[in-house]
Amino acid sequence: MITESIDLPLPEKRPRPSNDFYESMICLICSDFFKPPIVQCSKGHSYCQSCVQRMSESQSPCKSCAVCRSPISSEVRNYSLEQLLDKFTIQCNWSSRGCTKQVTLSERFEHEKTCEYRPQVFCYYKELQKCLWRGDPGLIADHLTNCHEVQELTRGSLFRYLWNPPSESIWRYRFRILKQAVSLDSEPFTFILEHYYSSEEKILCFLVRSPNPDVRKKYRLSILNRNNDNNRITFESFTVSYEEVGHIKDFLKEDLSKMLLIPFKQIQNFCFLCEEDRALYFSLHIHFI
Repeated sequence: MITESIDLPLPEKRPRPSNDFYESMICLICSDFFKPPIVQCSKGHSYCQSCVQRMSESQSPCKSCAVCRSPISSEVRNYSLEQLLDKFTIQCNWSSRGCTKQVTLSERFEHEKTCEYRPQVFCYYKELQKCLWRGDPGLIADHLTNCHEVQELTRGSLFRYLWNPPSESIWRYRFRILKQAVSLDSEPFTFILEHYYSSEEKILCFLVRSPNPDVRKKYRLSILNRNNDNNRITFESFTVSYEEVGHIKDFLKEDLSKMLLIPFKQIQNFCFLCEEDRALYFSLHIHFI
């Protein structure tokens, strides 16, 4: 028996997730892929639970949604979104350094914390004091505090310092550990204020670094004269990771838009004389927005 052949239409390929899809998997607070558990507001806008817990009580007394201002409950989980995180894979964040592993969005965070290709950093005092420490970026703040007595300050969102201007012909480094405590029941964010004065270029350089590459915060850095509130320089940027910007002393090789540069002669316009010790100071403020 001869049967007539029938040409059946080929099944259409299932479309691959687009960039728009992956953008829908990003938390509005940390600007990174969701990390489970995921919670949501009463209208369905979702956030990492850890991000909601870090929200400042003063900024958001009832933990309100950044989109619709509806209340967010840490008890209302978005299980459907959490299940989606198990179904889609991306390259490890350290693929450019040699990691070939494909990880699901749900396991990405844990993998990248322990990935053998995760970058390590040297101590800031490698050249200054011949310190041999080298390790995970997340541990450097504790090392600087414990081994080099770098000052640590814990505040909500505003950090204030009084600094002497540098001597024109002598270069200098200064580092400060900034702990931003956004609520009483959560771990503070850790940042490092870095300052370098180049006696060759006669330029003061400032930047704020985040040792944790998954944390990116907007901040405003202001230089002002305590005796003249209208006399100030204001610079806004985002915290940078060690991958984005290298050692601050090499600032001329880096993206200058990510740091504040002030000529030595200009900083003199912001100095005031302290009557107590008859020394010159300028005010330095860092405000996380």
